[in-house]
Amino acid sequence: YVLPSIFRKRSDFELHKVQDMDVYWIKGDGTNDKIKILYLHGGGYTSDPLPFHWGYILAMKMRTQTDFFVPIYPK
Repeated sequence: YVLPSIFRKRSDFELHKVQDMDVYWIKGDGTNDKIKILYLHGGGYTSDPLPFHWGYILAMKMRTQTDFFVPIYPK
């Protein structure tokens, strides 16, 4: 999976491997460090997230000021 180009330049996106699964960590601003959100984007656990999902995640990050974790489902 390749993160859409509009989001690739953002410094708050980090790609990590968790048990052989790619997981994006979208960092909040640090004011809400006690809460972390695991965002499951749907797609029957087989489809990749769409640009809409990333826009929604960024909007929610701004509102909640917390970190989001987004797994990329294995194929």
